[in-house]
Amino acid sequence: MIQANSPAEACRELFACYPVATRVADRGGTIRTMVLMLRDGDDTRLFILSHERREDRPPYSLRRWRTTDSVDIAGDDDAATISDTVMTVLTHGVPVPGDRSLFGWLQDDYVTALIPVYTTSAPRYPEPFWAVMPRVGIPKTHWPPFTDEHLFGTWFWEYYLAGDLVSVDGLIAEVPGAVPLQADRRVPSLRVLLADVGKTDLAPRFRRAADHDGREEPGHEGLRATASRDVGGRVGG
Repeated sequence: MIQANSPAEACRELFACYPVATRVADRGGTIRTMVLMLRDGDDTRLFILSHERREDRPPYSLRRWRTTDSVDIAGDDDAATISDTVMTVLTHGVPVPGDRSLFGWLQDDYVTALIPVYTTSAPRYPEPFWAVMPRVGIPKTHWPPFTDEHLFGTWFWEYYLAGDLVSVDGLIAEVPGAVPLQADRRVPSLRVLLADVGKTDLAPRFRRAADHDGREEPGHEGLRATASRDVGGRVGG
């Protein structure tokens, strides 16, 4: 997916081309991370690419999912000094949207399904996963064409670049009982809006925790009940 002459250039391209796959990993905002999925037939492997802005550290490092051993990637490294596996991951790995990203599938300018992505390891969900949540009453013809896919893939970015998938993170309030407004219009009270059986307050499910300690957060267990049907799959293995 990435064409580059050096490992560092490939890392720069990944962070530049896939901002929605990037997440800040520390309070100071000096470390950014990205999950990369490398698929070989039915076999998939997950990696964490990190970008650290410190003068005393190589700018990039790569490690396997749920491991601590990493390979440093310096700015002056060339492909000959890096293993073939590392270069393959950097040039053919599929970036995975950041943890708790939320996307909408557009049909005739309307969002007909929500697609959340989780990439933080938790006891109940040790591997990254995604789900498709069609709106209640929407016919299958308006469901995303990847609804029956079981593995994440390059198809996601093809639809994203085509404008069929859009990020709706900014439309979800980060606190319960709140409704983000995009226009200056009169709306019913929160009590009325959130009491409607056709609506679900998603804030508790997508609230970003400043300190994630690896425990399952509230909302994961209720996510699959927010639509008439929920289908999706795992990101990798």
